[in-house]
Order: sequence, then structure tokens, then C-alpha cells
Amino acid sequence: MDDIKIKNLGTRRPGLDLPAIRHLGREECESLLKELTARLEMPDGSSALAILKVLELGASDIPHVKPSDDGFVLSELLNRLQFEPANIYINWSSFDDIDEMSTVQFSAVFHDLWYPSSDDIEIFDRSHDWVLLIRHFDVVQLLRI
Repeated sequence: MDDIKIKNLGTRRPGLDLPAIRHLGREECESLLKELTARLEMPDGSSALAILKVLELGASDIPHVKPSDDGFVLSELLNRLQFEPANIYINWSSFDDIDEMSTVQFSAVFHDLWYPSSDDIEIFDRSHDWVLLIRHFDVVQLLRI
């Protein structure tokens, strides 16, 4: 995630304890990408772009869910989908900029960190059983793997 997002979060919500964010290194990002590639039954070494295309083609819109709505709470959506991960991974760009955060903490600051005009993010957990795609055009999509 871009450092400016954290800076803006602190400016918009002074006094807020900043969430614990673990930025993954290159090797961890590559490992997660490799695991996802295997789960999607794609050839080893598939590009991030190819994986994103497979995710987008296989995912279905979740009706009546708009991530820009003030009432959108990621943790509630995950519970409704019967996913209860303690931690999630957030892919900000081509699987080379991934952060790990607690689901509760990311949900609490989602609207501060996800910029609806520009961010397409993918959210998943260690199981790689599912991927949520949150798109800048105000849609949430789900792919169960």
C-alpha cells in the first residue's frame, strides 16, 4: 500500500491507533502468487496479469453490495459469505504489493484505505479458497476456488 494512504488516514482520523499492517516482501509475494497459481490450476510461472484475468473472468458480482456505501463493512460481508479469517491479504497491485492485516482492523479503516476512484484490490486469506475482488467501479466480486 502506498505510504500516502497511511499518512492520509492519520490526518483524517487523528487520535486513531493506526492498524498493524505487515507489508510482505518480494519473496512472500511470490510465494503467495505461486500458491494461488496452483489453486487456480494454472501453469507454474503464470504472470500476475494472467492470474488477475482468470480471477476476473471466474468471479461473480455480489448483488446489492457497493463498497463505497458508508454502510459497507468488509467483516460483515465475509461473515455473510461464511468466511471468518482472522487475517487477510490485500493485493494492491499485480501481486507485488501485498499487505497482511487483521480482518477487523482492515474493516475498521476500509473506507480510509480503499480509494474508490482508483483502487482495484483483491482480498484473500491463507487458505486460497476464495478471493474477493473490490473494483474501482463500485462492485464486489467473489471467486470461490
